[in-house]
Amino acid sequence: MPTRRSLDETRQRILDAGAAMMSEAGYSLKSANITLIDACRRAGLGTAGSGYKIWSTQDEFRDDLMRHALAMDRTREEAAERLLEAIAELGDDPDLTSIIRVAATENVREVIGSEWFTRLVALWLAAATDEQMRAEQIESQRKLLASLQETFVDLMVAYGREMRPPFTAEMLTLAIAAEMNGIGHYCAYVDDERVTQVDRPTGPDGALERWHLMGCVVEALVESFTRPIEGAGR
Repeated sequence: MPTRRSLDETRQRILDAGAAMMSEAGYSLKSANITLIDACRRAGLGTAGSGYKIWSTQDEFRDDLMRHALAMDRTREEAAERLLEAIAELGDDPDLTSIIRVAATENVREVIGSEWFTRLVALWLAAATDEQMRAEQIESQRKLLASLQETFVDLMVAYGREMRPPFTAEMLTLAIAAEMNGIGHYCAYVDDERVTQVDRPTGPDGALERWHLMGCVVEALVESFTRPIEGAGR
C-alpha cells in the first residue's frame, strides 16, 4: 500500500517543481507567473487539490515559491567546494594571479547555463514589480556581499595587499560582483571565445595559460583597488 505524503513533503515537492520551472523559463517574464496548477502537474500530483490544502490562493503560492527559490540561491555550498578543490590543485602556496585565474574560470563554469543563475534572473524580474520581494532580494544581496567582502579582505591580507585610497573593500566587492553578474548575463546569450577567452603568458617561465575575460577584469580591479602592503613578504 503506497505511503501517504505529509503536507510538508507535498509542499516541498511542489515548490521544487516550481523552482525547476523557473530555471527553465529563465529570462522570460513568465517565470514570475508560474501557476500552482502547473507546479502540481510538474510534481506529478495530477490536480492542484493537494496544493490548495497548503496555499489558499495563487498569490500565496507565488510568494512562497519566490522565497523558496531565494533560499535555494542564497547558499551554493557545492559550488564553493568545487572552487576550493580547483584552487587546491594549484599546490600548497599558489600565487594570487593563479587563484584569480582559476577562481574566475570556475565561477564562469558555474554561472553559464546554470539553474541557479536563471532562477536568480527570475527573482530579479519578480522583484521589479513586488516591493516585498525587492526588499528581500536587497537583504539577500547584502548578506552575500558581506560574506564575499570578508573572503576578499582575508585573501588580500594573506597576499600582502591593502586597499588603495580612496577605495574600500566594500567597493571592490561590489565591483567584482557586478562584473560577474554582467559577464554572466552576456555569456548566457553568447559565449564567444573570441571575446571571452584569451591566452596569456602567466604560467611558469611565461607559459601561455587560458584566461576567461572575467578573470582578466577581476585581476585589473584588484590591481586598481589595492596596493602592496609596505614590508609585506609576498
